[in-house]
Amino acid sequence: MMYLEVIFVLFLGMIIGVFTGIVPGIHVNLIATTLFALSPILLNYLEPLSLAVFIISLSVVHSFLDTIPSVYLGAPENENALSVLPGQKMLLRGEGYQAVKITILGTYIGMIIAIFLIPLFILIANKIYPLLKPYLIYLLVMLMAYMILKEKQKFWSFFLFMVSGTLGIVVFSVPNLNEPLFPMLSDK
Repeated sequence: MMYLEVIFVLFLGMIIGVFTGIVPGIHVNLIATTLFALSPILLNYLEPLSLAVFIISLSVVHSFLDTIPSVYLGAPENENALSVLPGQKMLLRGEGYQAVKITILGTYIGMIIAIFLIPLFILIANKIYPLLKPYLIYLLVMLMAYMILKEKQKFWSFFLFMVSGTLGIVVFSVPNLNEPLFPMLSDK
């Protein structure tokens, strides 16, 4: 019986992923946040695996289809804003369909490569992280200094760096806040 539930939520996630991918402004994070908020109720009726399958199928389908409004409507999600210009150029040349095809092919190839590299990444990360941990703060400071010095407006870059660091310290200092990163970094 659980297999039928998993198959049902798989297809339901795909259907809703089509909706979130094609309709601008409806993001997969909105659905995931709503599900997270409703999870105490939903888990009375669904298995945790079913909920996970739903979210994963929704996310995968969304990631393939969110390029359609980006190219044809010029209404990208925040994370796709940089990919709009080439797609818009191709659309103006009458190659909008080709732009969508290329983007979907790139998404597909990227997912396949990621699936094969995840086990390798886990092995490498488990070995390298303990070696880098004592030096991580120095690496991050050097990286941020490089990024700030590379900017044209160094003062504003440094100012924004300090404001974001202060925000992080404040948010992580709030007691009884279980998931501070999700609302802080989510664009919805």
